[in-house]
Order: sequence, then C-alpha cells, then structure tokens
Amino acid sequence: MLLRFITKRFFLTTGLVYTVVLAIFFIYQISDFLITYHMKSPKILLDTILYFLPIVLFYTATVNISISVFVASHYLKRIKMFIIPQSFGIPISYIFKPFIIGSLLISFSNILLNEFYIPNSTKHLKYIEHVYKKNQKYELGIARNLWIAKEKNNEKTFIGTSLATSDGVFYKVKLIDIKNDKFNYIIKAKKAILKNGFLRLENGYILRLNPFKEIRFGAFNIKTKIDLSQLNLWIKTPDEQSLTDLIKTAIIMRKEGLNTFPYLSTFIFKLEFSLLPFLMVSIASFYIAKSQNTIDWYKAFLWHAFLFGMGIAIPYSLSSKINLNPLFFTLIYLIMLSYAIKRLVDITKGNWI
Repeated sequence: MLLRFITKRFFLTTGLVYTVVLAIFFIYQISDFLITYHMKSPKILLDTILYFLPIVLFYTATVNISISVFVASHYLKRIKMFIIPQSFGIPISYIFKPFIIGSLLISFSNILLNEFYIPNSTKHLKYIEHVYKKNQKYELGIARNLWIAKEKNNEKTFIGTSLATSDGVFYKVKLIDIKNDKFNYIIKAKKAILKNGFLRLENGYILRLNPFKEIRFGAFNIKTKIDLSQLNLWIKTPDEQSLTDLIKTAIIMRKEGLNTFPYLSTFIFKLEFSLLPFLMVSIASFYIAKSQNTIDWYKAFLWHAFLFGMGIAIPYSLSSKINLNPLFFTLIYLIMLSYAIKRLVDITKGNWI
C-alpha cells in the first residue's frame, strides 16, 4: 500500500511537470512561429512542433524528473512519510524506489528518442529553419563537397564529388586511385550513379600515370564496395544519425583511416546525457534521505548538477573543436556513474557520510 501510494503520487507529479513544460514549449513555439517565420501555414507550424517535441523531451528530461522528485519529496516530508515508515521498521530506501524506477524509465526513453526520433527531427528542422524561417535554399538528403575513402591491402581509392544525393547520384566526380603509395590513375566525370555494386561514370576521362595516358569515355563502369546504406552514413552529419548509425559510421571511418572523433563524441554525449536523469535522481534521493533540511537538498543538487553537466559538456566540446579522442573522457563519466550508484547503496545501508 505504501509503495503504491508513493508511486501514484510521484508519477502524478511527473505528469503535471511534463504538462507544464509542454505547455510552455507550445506557447513559445507558436509565438516564435508567428513572429520570425517568413512562410506561415498550419502544416508548417504542426511540423515544427512535432519535430521539435522529441528534442525538447530529451534536453528537459533531467530537469523535469528532478523537479518531480523534489515536489513529491516536499509532500512526503509534509505528511511525515520519511519518519513514520521507519518507526515500523520499513527502510527509508523503500520510499525512493519509485523515484529511481521513474528516472530509469526516463533515461531509457531518452535512448529510444536518440535512436528512432531525434536524428530525423534534426534533419527536418534544418530544412524548416533554412526554408521557412530564414527563406534560404536548402535540400534534404544531399551532401556537398563530399569525399569518400576506400582502402584494400596496399590500394586506396578516394572519391570526391561536388554534390551527392541519398539515392546514389554524384555530380562532378573525381576518383583518385593510389597503389603502393603511388598514384595509379585519376578519373574525372560529370556524373556518376551508384547501383548494384558498380559506379557508372558518365562523360569524363581516365588519366593513367604509369605510363601516362589519357582515355576519354561516354560511360564507364567501375566495381565498388560502396552501397547506398554506407553512402547515407557519409551524407548525414553526426547529429542526424542514430546511436547505431554513429557506431557504424565510426567503424567505417576507422577502416578507411579517417577521423572518427566527431561520431564517437556525439555518440558518447547522447548516451551520457540520456542517462543523466538516473544519475541526478540518485544523487537527489541520497541527500533527501540524509537530511530533512530542504536547503541542503537544493545546494547539493545544484552543485552536483553543475559538476555532472560540465563532466558531460566539456569533453564533448573539446572532442568536437580541438580533435581530442573522446574515449579518453569516458573515465570521467564512469567515475560519475560509480558515484551515483554508490549513493544508492549508501541509502540502503544508511551510510550518510
């Protein structure tokens, strides 16, 4: 009965907090749409809200669940729920089970949002931002000035294009083949089409360097291991990729000897930020259980929120801007995670040090 009562109260509070946050989001989004967008229609507004919604849910999750924990705790303190159960031999850790389960559910939801919804939302919001808000030209599913590298044994092939589309069409193509660290040949073509394991080049020439020879062609097929799924990984920016796509792209980049840091750092940031609700609720629960002084709750929470936020944001920023290996910074997060878990154990043991 006690656990059911606390669970019901906590999830009701969480629902109310999310309702308020979403109401603020809707009001802001509608106001921003009416004031700043060059093109206006009900469909554009609806698309903007629907694409922004998973991103808002992700970035406000930690704040939302933390507010819910504090509001519910204030109510439980007022009705002396932290004292009465203990007088009947019920451990105080029992009271915090709904908080921890709720934070785990939110963290898992964050992971699902990053896997299935946020990448697509990010891509479409870029289009909305440029076309409807800034009145600029923008095209989905294309990449400009793209270079793709493939390596096999002692042979490297680089394919450069001024524009590539997600359906496998390249424009103004340059293909450079290097064998045993020496230029083997260069191919230039106006257009190329990727299909069935071949790259069909049209209207160009082959420049062989050993011996020197130039061969012009109307159409020319070259076998390639690049497929459309790989191409789409190259075309998408890291923030437009799901968690699994980020890992796939990093593996491909590593095989080709290219920079994997932007993809790894984005993956680590999204995963760490997804789990942040669990970490912060664990810390908050410990200090709520430790002290009945609400000022102590907030002081401890804000201090840890600052430290944990910096522990996630600074490594991501450094990895993205100065090209540091993001794997080095995972140790910081493992320390944070271990500390949060230790605080949960301390609640069960009644260790308030």
